[in-house]
Amino acid sequence: TNVKNSLDAFKYAVDILHVDVINYSSEGSDPDKEEKEIIQNNPGVTFFVPSGNDHKDIDIRDNYSYPASYGLPNIIVVGSQDGDGRRSSFSNYGRAVNEWENGNNVTSTWLNGETHTVSGTSFSVGIATGKFLRQKSRNPN
Repeated sequence: TNVKNSLDAFKYAVDILHVDVINYSSEGSDPDKEEKEIIQNNPGVTFFVPSGNDHKDIDIRDNYSYPASYGLPNIIVVGSQDGDGRRSSFSNYGRAVNEWENGNNVTSTWLNGETHTVSGTSFSVGIATGKFLRQKSRNPN
């Protein structure tokens, strides 16, 4: 399954590569015990995750989106905004969202050297992770 593959990748990234930042563009309505445990048991690793694309308040239990709704301190939840700083119509929202980045009409590389214009909170996550790592490289402590 996708979660199982992601968890194997987390273990490799943390245990073998010793990374301390992971861009995890995944979301779903059901919690996964092992997913939560891996994130929880690696407090020195910052996980950037999307808020989701259902236009819901993820602070409400019936609208929870995982891993964004685990409420763990090493998860940065990223929502989508447009180029004018307004929340994207599709983006989930709520107090659980820590950061907002552009996720509207993002040009992304594709197969066979193509580019496509796409939208979604997963693209916001990539931008947030990149900004964080750029800042971290300038101020490593």
